[in-house]
Amino acid sequence: MKDLITGIACIIILSVFLVQITSYQAAHSRILFAETAVNSAVETAKQDGCLTPQNIAQLRQKLAERLGCSPQDITVSGTSAPVMRGSVITYSVTYPLRGIVGASRLLGIAEADNTVVNTISGSASSEYTGRP
Repeated sequence: MKDLITGIACIIILSVFLVQITSYQAAHSRILFAETAVNSAVETAKQDGCLTPQNIAQLRQKLAERLGCSPQDITVSGTSAPVMRGSVITYSVTYPLRGIVGASRLLGIAEADNTVVNTISGSASSEYTGRP
């Protein structure tokens, strides 16, 4: 009986590692999606010469749908006035990643503590020529 209890305890402990691997892969997938969405928004911003309110709203909505948070949780900042070709457009996107630890309930980690805030920032050269 003692061996059965010890065996079950070992299986439970080892399953935490398996769940964490799956959780890590899911988080990595969400990070890659966010980077792709931000790069797409930056390409649009390069054509417009800045981060337009419409571009920011679309990016927030796209990230919120995929990351399972509200658009208000996502912060987008950067160059908001059009700059001409060759000038620098800066951007910074901050968003929460929830569910980082897979077996958080088993380990006693609260839902609020199982969140990481990720930031993607950079700059790009404007391609805006001033023509509509």
